[in-house]
Amino acid sequence: MTAPPSSRHRSCSSRLLRLLRKPLLAAVATLLALGAMELAVRLVRPAPALAIIDVRDPRSPYVRSPNPIMRFELKPNFRAEYAVGLATTNAYGLRDVPREIEAAQGVRRIVLLGDSVVEGINYVGDDETISRQLEQMFPDGTEVFNVGVSGYCTLAEIELLKLKALQFSPDVVVVVFARNDFMNFHPEFAREGSILERPAVVKWFYRHSHIYRIACLQFNWYQFRDEADPSQWNAAAIGEENNVLTGLRELERLAEEHRFEPLIAVWPAFLDKEIVDPHMMNDGSGDLVIERLAWSRGIATVRLSDHYRNDLKALPESPSPRVAYTARSDTMHPNARGCELAAEALYHALTTPEARSLKPLSADDFDPQAVQMANLIAQREASLQVESDDPQLQVLERQFRLAEMESHLRAQLEETPDNYRARIKLGLQYARQRRLEEALAQFARATECQPAPDDLESWQYISAFFYAAAIHKQLGNQRQSTRFYERGCKYLPSNTTGPEAAAFAARDLNRGLLPNEPPPEVIDTRKN
Repeated sequence: MTAPPSSRHRSCSSRLLRLLRKPLLAAVATLLALGAMELAVRLVRPAPALAIIDVRDPRSPYVRSPNPIMRFELKPNFRAEYAVGLATTNAYGLRDVPREIEAAQGVRRIVLLGDSVVEGINYVGDDETISRQLEQMFPDGTEVFNVGVSGYCTLAEIELLKLKALQFSPDVVVVVFARNDFMNFHPEFAREGSILERPAVVKWFYRHSHIYRIACLQFNWYQFRDEADPSQWNAAAIGEENNVLTGLRELERLAEEHRFEPLIAVWPAFLDKEIVDPHMMNDGSGDLVIERLAWSRGIATVRLSDHYRNDLKALPESPSPRVAYTARSDTMHPNARGCELAAEALYHALTTPEARSLKPLSADDFDPQAVQMANLIAQREASLQVESDDPQLQVLERQFRLAEMESHLRAQLEETPDNYRARIKLGLQYARQRRLEEALAQFARATECQPAPDDLESWQYISAFFYAAAIHKQLGNQRQSTRFYERGCKYLPSNTTGPEAAAFAARDLNRGLLPNEPPPEVIDTRKN
């Protein structure tokens, strides 16, 4: 006899429940276990603080780049009004006018490649950049592209050339080489914004689950670890070799492949009493380190410093080069007049072949002595930068927010009084504001801290002795100056002399002198 439908339905339901009972119990048990593990993790080992995800700072012109060598890049179609004037980027994320991929018939194209000196976004308005003024000097319609991004090293500049500028088929590529191009990592200019788009469920779990967040950071799922530690991501991508050597090799290769003429333009430092070219060779040749490295690859160079010196001589009162030619009197970044003179010097170099230098070298690769000096310079330049694990301080330094920088560093020292790096950084800020007694106190205290064994021969620690010696000398305390100098010499590695270290310290204290007042806050007019 056939069972009624209701009985068959109850029987099927019972079998289905029996079949699903174990999986359901397992799922519930798993959820309960995960909940208990999540609670335990939060109590015992909380995940690192939640990184900002998919948040764009509308005031910043920079955004995280998916390219680890570049680390960050300019936002496309950005528009902001700064104290120095309007700053805009085009659709390609270049601080330049709108451009077409294909050049008009017979039009010559020049790419100006570099860092903040070329970009100029916080220092001069659009019409005052070097590239814009240089383009206006050519009577034949030559186009000059601004391909500069603040903080980039040479290798990152070449990467930017490959990814954004080669599509415009340049005839000439000018690399404006600044002293900090030797750094093998970038400072933090794009603290906010994720590297890539992620599924909504992934972002939800990353925000709300400590277990999942720890796993993401441990195994770099969806590149969360890269985003949480962009400095390490950037340094790993650049590699261990000096980035200038790698960048120049790649520039030589690209020039041959794409048939453009490469040129290295050496950017000077504008000090209180003189204009100097960075990093002179120590063999008495009068050559610069970057010149010897470029010549090894068959790349011509030009020094821009002579053009500034000639202009300075023509001025009636011979003002300080730092005040006359740099924005905020910071020794490096050109103001409007500084950009104009750079454009004039580049125009002369581009139209007068004999203005460029190219000496034949017999080395199979790079000049060995120049390589040795380049590596030493890279170590020192890196040690002078803000710690890579403190992006907040890097942002404050970039925006010249002096009071907040001081508060930030003081807060660090209250928590860890023996943080000699923070003391040196605070001392440098005081020195550049001419608060010499306060700077001296920080440097002297830094020499009393106990660094890690690996830091005993690091310029980042040794510099405190020579900074203190230099300030004592300025204050007329010769005996104390000698005492700190001699103490610092005891820590110097064998390839550095006391006079060299003292010269580096004096230069660092004279570099980047800050104004008494920070610039006004940027007013963002970009449409979201």
